[in-house]
Parts: sequence; C-alpha cells; structure tokens
Amino acid sequence: MKRLAIALLFAAACGSSKKPDPASAFGYGEKQAGSGVAATGVTLELGELKLVEVSNNKALSIHADGQIEYEGQSGVRVTKDGTIVNDKGEVGFTLLADGSIKGPDNKVIDVTLTPDGVIKSGDKQISINADGTLSGANPQAPQMRIEGATTPGLKRTAMFVLIALTTPEDAPVENAPPAPK
Repeated sequence: MKRLAIALLFAAACGSSKKPDPASAFGYGEKQAGSGVAATGVTLELGELKLVEVSNNKALSIHADGQIEYEGQSGVRVTKDGTIVNDKGEVGFTLLADGSIKGPDNKVIDVTLTPDGVIKSGDKQISINADGTLSGANPQAPQMRIEGATTPGLKRTAMFVLIALTTPEDAPVENAPPAPK
C-alpha cells in the first residue's frame, strides 16, 4: 500500500543510541498544529494497549489514561475525544466524526478509520486479526502485533495511534472541501 506504509517510525530510531522523542514521532516540533483540544464528535475507548514490532519485540504502550510510552519515555497522549496531544496541549492528529483524520497543520490525510478500527485507503483495508496481527498490511513492512485491542473501540484507538505513527510529514492530502462560511 503506497499511501500508508505500515512501519513504525520508532523502528528506524531503534538502531540509534539516543532514545527517540515520542513527541517528534507524532508531528510535533517545528511543525506544530495548534494548541488546545477541540471537540471532535468522537469518543475513543482507552485501555492498556501495545503496538509491537514483531521482528525486534519492541513495543509502544498506550496506557489506560491515554499516555503513550516508548522505551520509558512519554510526553504524548491520545485523548477520549479523538486527538493526539503533547504535554503542552498542542494537537498533532485529530480523528473526526466521519473517520477522516487531520494531521499536523490541519491537513486531512488520505485514510479513514471506521468505528470498528479498520483503516481504509482507496480500495485497501487494514484490520486487526483475532491474534493481534494486521490483515491487509504491506507484507514488506515490519510485521506488527497489537496487544490488548479486545473491543472495536480499543481497536480503533490502537489503529488511530498507528496511523499517527506511520503518517509521513508529507502525506498525501485529500482535496478537502472549503470550510463553510
């Protein structure tokens, strides 16, 4: 799948001796998308989840309070109202009620996320199998396993975080209609 390469950004950082900054993996840093948490019309289910890269058994943890942790570092959280924010309250990604996702700089990325946690891009779909593996993912990308996603709501939360991790900064943008006046 060209538009959504299922590979964790933190996997590239694993070879470095410096621990990755979790905030930078979610679109923060020089390109900040604003501040504060806006009402999105979305309610995400929070719980203990792990996104595991199978080849090296490294995991990103999503805690029940929404905190996202990797190698003992945190500073980013997913919220019940469908945003991923840093400790300063700056929003990196927002899940909208229709399943579309706004990334950094409020650009709509070219994927949608269904209420039951299925990522859709064109005619392609990625979902979580009963054993936690991904169905429909790029077979050449690092293989992932999602732990703890036992309900449709938890699957949606895990996949939202996965989308945020794997969206390149220059992700294709849909032609969004102009905002109503």
